[in-house]
Amino acid sequence: MGEMHDWTRLPFGQGTAVEQIARTDALTAAVARGECGPTLRWYGYVGCTVILGVGQPDTIVRTDLVSDPSAPLIAKRSSGGAAVLADASFLALDVIVPSTSRHAGHDVVEAYRWPGEAWRRAISRVRTDRGHLAEETDARISVVPVALARIDRAAVQTSPAGTPERWRESVCFGTLSPYEVAWQRNVDDPDGLPVKLVGLSQIRRRGVVLYQIGVHSGFDAMVMARALAVEVAHEEEVASVLRDRIGHLGELGLTKADWPDLMSAVETELLKAD
Repeated sequence: MGEMHDWTRLPFGQGTAVEQIARTDALTAAVARGECGPTLRWYGYVGCTVILGVGQPDTIVRTDLVSDPSAPLIAKRSSGGAAVLADASFLALDVIVPSTSRHAGHDVVEAYRWPGEAWRRAISRVRTDRGHLAEETDARISVVPVALARIDRAAVQTSPAGTPERWRESVCFGTLSPYEVAWQRNVDDPDGLPVKLVGLSQIRRRGVVLYQIGVHSGFDAMVMARALAVEVAHEEEVASVLRDRIGHLGELGLTKADWPDLMSAVETELLKAD
């Protein structure tokens, strides 16, 4: 299972959110039926769409988005988690494994450790290859400990409903979850909360586990805030909170031009033998 030739590795492809969701669902079903083995699929998006997690209500987004030609489209994916702003700056990866795979795991939370650690090592390597100090990179990039994720979640859930702080729980990258990759933005406050850099979600069905993983190369907080069902008077406040909590590759000195090397590094880390 650790060798690359055991995996189906699909090339990077772009498409609309609806097309990408359909492709993910088709591949997940194929792995579940045993028609193919573990699969990696890289992709990006054409246009701008807010993709809701499978359990999110449609009421978290504005009701008039359909009639606003400048607003993002709305779609819903099969995996869990919160809303993602999927635009041309967003790099996504599907990791689909049979439920019998050692990478499927049995603990839903601990199962994230494997992809999270792989992404951390890959981003650190690419950033170091671009001339950044390895010591500085290693000090600022990490996977989120379970305890830290719980602290962040508690801070959000104790905030009053409708406040900008509470709204960040509706956005995937707005809160920390176990084993996601985080970036310590403020080097002068190493004990402060880092910002989320790589988001993880998963779905478990009979015979298959899907990990959906993504990272922003840049992030337009105002576009996200205006798509949510936030009062107009508070959009800037919500956008400010999202800006403060959501990281992107640009902060690390990486751009879309670095995607090929990043994808290669992630695959190597995911698929190398233990």
